[in-house]
Amino acid sequence: MVTESPVRMEEVSVELGAFRLRQISLDVRPGEYLVVLGPTGCGKTVLLETLLGLHAPVEGRILLGGRDAAGRLPEERNLGYIPQDHALFPTMTVRRNLAFGPEIRRWPRQEVQARVEELLELLGIAHLAERHPAHLSGGEKQRVAMGRALAVHPRILILDEPLSALDSSRRSELAGELRALQRRLEGSFLHVCHDLDEALHLADRMAIMREGRLVQVGTPEELLLRPADGFVARFTGNPNVFPVRSASGRQVVLEDGTILSCSGPASGSAVAIRPENLTLLACEEPPEGATVLEGRVETVIRRALALEVQVLRQPGGARWTLLLPHGLQIVPGDGVRFAVRPEAVWCLAGEAGTGP
Repeated sequence: MVTESPVRMEEVSVELGAFRLRQISLDVRPGEYLVVLGPTGCGKTVLLETLLGLHAPVEGRILLGGRDAAGRLPEERNLGYIPQDHALFPTMTVRRNLAFGPEIRRWPRQEVQARVEELLELLGIAHLAERHPAHLSGGEKQRVAMGRALAVHPRILILDEPLSALDSSRRSELAGELRALQRRLEGSFLHVCHDLDEALHLADRMAIMREGRLVQVGTPEELLLRPADGFVARFTGNPNVFPVRSASGRQVVLEDGTILSCSGPASGSAVAIRPENLTLLACEEPPEGATVLEGRVETVIRRALALEVQVLRQPGGARWTLLLPHGLQIVPGDGVRFAVRPEAVWCLAGEAGTGP
């Protein structure tokens, strides 16, 4: 049995002054957590506002539950929306905030009360029912905002950078709560952010935007390991994107003359090799089939989970980044050898790009 996507955009374009949302095709699958990711100004919020009915497409169409949304007002679309600032009513208690949506839709009083009690229990905020928003923590406000958005049984929950104002530890904690709630509800969530770690924590699929376009949509693994172009590779945390001079058979020649073996047919204008897939060599033999490269350490940066080591192959040549375990004795100026396995080399079909 095929279940209709709660939200589908088909070749949607929007014009807002000099900015243009260009031919967006995207669907949110039933029970899916989809994260739209991209740099500031790429069009993420415009995409959400278009779904919500605040902008009319000049091309394409939006389907909600399989039905064309053209001409339907925002309040007629049955989309739950959580803005970045939560937008709770400050003069209302938590209970009254949750009841607001059902009441303006003229639900019977008993149904409103039953739904509010259900949400208080579901979200673990029953003890906050008589508090006002000014007396809630950031995480508590988020749960109340989610409850208010969920109160009228929306077809999908839309979240616009809900964690952006939090520090990294709090963001991770609340992202875990969001993911757990989505799984418990088995609902469809569409979440917009610009933070890669946040997206990886939450997403079943990710959609990367750039300058009003969707560049790539796929699972986190697909975007990390098989990026569409240099922009996606760099945006997903990979600095090792190198232009290709020539490609033949299963080998590529980089612009600085480095020859790399690939696990599949060599093609494209660039390659991407994730830093964690490079192997530092001491005296041991390299992995079978790997290319061994030499260079000199330029910088060593301590990150939370690893050392980020930048290696210059030769003066004026490519700069490679490796991720190595803490405790390794390595300093700028050291000569190093490292191995590049063929399966770590991903040929990019699109442009090499210069990063986000």
